[in-house]
This record gives sequence, C-alpha cells and structure tokens, in this order.
Amino acid sequence: MSDGWEALAREDPLWAIDPTLSGYDVEAFRATGAALVEQVLAWAAPLPAHDRALEIGFGVGRNLVHLAERFTRVDGVDASPTMVALAREHGVPDNAHLRATNGRDLAPFEDAAFDLVFSNLVLQHIEDEAVVATYLRETARVLKPAGAAVLQFDTRRLSLGAQALRRLPDPLLPADRRSAMRRHPRTPEWIRTTAPLDVDAEHGSPENRWFVLRKPAA
Repeated sequence: MSDGWEALAREDPLWAIDPTLSGYDVEAFRATGAALVEQVLAWAAPLPAHDRALEIGFGVGRNLVHLAERFTRVDGVDASPTMVALAREHGVPDNAHLRATNGRDLAPFEDAAFDLVFSNLVLQHIEDEAVVATYLRETARVLKPAGAAVLQFDTRRLSLGAQALRRLPDPLLPADRRSAMRRHPRTPEWIRTTAPLDVDAEHGSPENRWFVLRKPAA
C-alpha cells in the first residue's frame, strides 16, 4: 500500500484521502474533521486520561489538528512522506508530533503509551491481512490499560461485479477503483477475533464500520 499511497499523495492528496469531497483547500478540508473527532471521543469515553493520542494514517492532519486540542500530546504516523511534509507545510500545533513510518507496524512507540488510538479511512485500504492483524496487535501493545482504540473498517461482502473489476488492469478502471484506492473488506467476526482487545461497541454501516476496542484495565 505505501508505494501506491505515496504516488497518490503526490498527485492529488485531498482526493486520495477522501474522494467524496472535492473543491476544498487544505484548511477547509481540515475543518471537516472536527465533528468526527467529537464523535470518536464520545464513543471512546471514559479514557484513562487525555495525555496522549495516536492517529494511524493522519494524511494532511484533518483529524489530528482537532485531536491536538483535546490531548496534551498527539502523535501521527503516515506511510507517505509527502503527506507528512504537506501536513507540516500547512502547520500543526506544537503538541502534534508527526512521522513517516513503514506502513506495517507501530514499532517507534513504547508499550502502554497512549490513552487513545484512532484511525479512519486507512486500514480498509491495506490488502495484506497479516499487516492489518499486526496493526491490531500493535494497537493493543501501545494502549494504556483501559485505553481505547476507535478504528474504521469496511466490513461489506464484495459483490461479484466488484470481484470482476479487481481482475482488470488499473488503466481500464476509473481512478477511484484502481489498486491504490481499493478497499479490502474484513468481516466483523475477523476483526473481533483478531484484535487482542475487548469490543466495547460497533457503530455505522457495513461500508463505514467503527469498532470501539478497549484494553482491559490492569
């Protein structure tokens, strides 16, 4: 995913993050994240504290800048160096710390570091199931006891038509159906059994399914 994501970031970063939105500049795009962050924090409550949060796949900082208003420190990781540079170019709060990573794990972070781990429109694009499983294990590792992860997935079943489209080469497909933008659904059962965390709640539609996962208290 990381190579394709970097190519999309260089070509049209805002469209790559959310193809349903168009005509936005970065500041207007970032403003659209405020309501989602409020919803996520409501789902995640209660948290051990509001000391530190992590966003997996922060893009240009649409959600991260709002998380930074609610936590002492926010860390963001993204597989695209171009996205990291763009977020910094447009400014991030002093308590936000960004880094480009390998797109496969959370190795830079220590155990039990975060009150909240958050990700939106990211894990659904990872084709390799083993990488998604690694992210779920790593999320459990870096959460504090009683900390929460709020993670978005696509949990639909692929139609026969969608399966057929995936056999076509990218040049024959519309831009939002090409391999780098492709969604890779996971069943709710797979997520529930793979994540070494308790499932507090699930929200949303199969296409946009939110899992609120909690680490047991010590």
